[in-house]
Amino acid sequence: MGKLREITIDLESLSEEVIYKYGDYHAGFRELLQNASDAIKDYEESIKDKNKIKDKKFSGFISATLFPRYIVIKDNGIGLASKEIDEYLLRLYGTDKKEKKRAGIFGRGFFAIFKESKEIFVITQRPGEKKVYLKVYPKDKWFVCEELALKEIPNKFLDYTLLLEHGHGTNLVVIPNKITFNIDEIHKYLIQTCQFFEIPLVLNGHSINKTFLQAVKEDENNRAIVDFNEVDKKDPNIRISGCLAYQTANNMIQAFVYRIKVLNLISPVDSVCGYINYNQLKVVPSRDALVQDENYHFFIRVLSEQCDKVMKKLSENPQKDDYQALLNYGIIKRDPSYILKVPLYKIVGEREKYSINNILNAIGTKILFYAKNRNLVADRLRKRGFIVITDFSEKEFEMLQLIIENQRNITFLSVESPTASKLAGLGKRYIVPDDDLSSLEGKILNMAREMVDEFSGEVGKIKVFIIKGDLVDEAEHIPGQIWIQREGKILNLAKKITKYPTLVKMFLTPLIAHEITHENDKEIHDETFYEILETNLKKMQENIVEKFLKLEKEAFLKL
Repeated sequence: MGKLREITIDLESLSEEVIYKYGDYHAGFRELLQNASDAIKDYEESIKDKNKIKDKKFSGFISATLFPRYIVIKDNGIGLASKEIDEYLLRLYGTDKKEKKRAGIFGRGFFAIFKESKEIFVITQRPGEKKVYLKVYPKDKWFVCEELALKEIPNKFLDYTLLLEHGHGTNLVVIPNKITFNIDEIHKYLIQTCQFFEIPLVLNGHSINKTFLQAVKEDENNRAIVDFNEVDKKDPNIRISGCLAYQTANNMIQAFVYRIKVLNLISPVDSVCGYINYNQLKVVPSRDALVQDENYHFFIRVLSEQCDKVMKKLSENPQKDDYQALLNYGIIKRDPSYILKVPLYKIVGEREKYSINNILNAIGTKILFYAKNRNLVADRLRKRGFIVITDFSEKEFEMLQLIIENQRNITFLSVESPTASKLAGLGKRYIVPDDDLSSLEGKILNMAREMVDEFSGEVGKIKVFIIKGDLVDEAEHIPGQIWIQREGKILNLAKKITKYPTLVKMFLTPLIAHEITHENDKEIHDETFYEILETNLKKMQENIVEKFLKLEKEAFLKL
């Protein structure tokens, strides 16, 4: 038996820290792979020495092979010599990482593996040194590192005493603390968290390395993809790279700082997801600690800029599910440019919604009207060629105001304004009380009400009135009401035939059908409107004819 070393890390305090910093259950495997990556980078730095030109074609390589009863991890990195074990492995497995700013900055990352391992065999060799055989395992409250002779390595693991590279590297054989490892779960976890390694990584015989862009493009739900690589102008050594995209299903930014997933610490915008690589940012378990990092503000600034680019790219060709997200983002940024091409706005008289760009291009009068709810003035303005925005939310109206403020040649007015009433051609208008109607007008009004009630199937559901004042149309509609113009030709012609009620109803049918179609369809004079109008008109005419024939038959029988 070789030298025994007791590692002075209290198991109880370590378990709390491991759970706190390395919450993922399989984080220990990620840490072993990260250590392997760091060891390769250390070797690459060491061969920059001019005296070691023979290794200038060196290519780093990591492999991980998963078996139910053990897992093997190999690298051709710098390895360890026996005399260095106390300095590196036992002193938290590589205290020099902080100085070199390696991605694996976790002092106790190696020991995270003991969440699911009872012992690890380590076969390692430093260039120019002898191969070292170790067994590391927990005992009582402490860890023990036992230096072994080759013959003390279990026979089934002897094949793994051969290193990937002659003269240097490390092999690890990890033994489970249960009967077997859940290798399917570990395999999935390592693909997710280690796919962006710079060093080639082979997992169960297959390369899993990807670029950020490749990984983001693999998800068919990702859109408006932005790839970036930014350098801090103050310090060229500080760099952030990555790839972000928009995905409706997500509700926060998913940023991977190497293998550590940061979810709630940074979230510049909802529905943006992706991956980032930022060597200089310390990964810590709380936002308060994170903001103490001197590079944090550069990190957030770049990430926010990239989120802006994603949203701008999304606004160029948005889908229906994107509209609200773009509107919300524009409100947050106080920047309407995100919604210029988004069809958010309803126009009186149109079924489809329009974008701000469409509306601005269509305004010939340089006046844009708005109406919270459609009304008579809005309808009249529309008929006279004006554009009226209606049925908008508070956020939509806020963005509209921001846009119009920057359009100095456009006047933005409410339909309640005096200018709107004047341009709509509306004078004062009054509903004539039933008691003030002539007997002929009263008869016609009752016939109109009877027709509307029969068609709607409910008495008084749609109220019918005769109005006087500024003549706009023979009849008009506002939600829940039909107005018949007292000075209109139709009403005055109907007065001449009131002794023929059926004829009066046939005469009124096109007018009533037209206004009922407005009530039920809530739209104005498009193709669909006229299709519904035709159906309503035929139905009313058939009803009148049927009643007329019934009355005629009754009259004949009396004779």
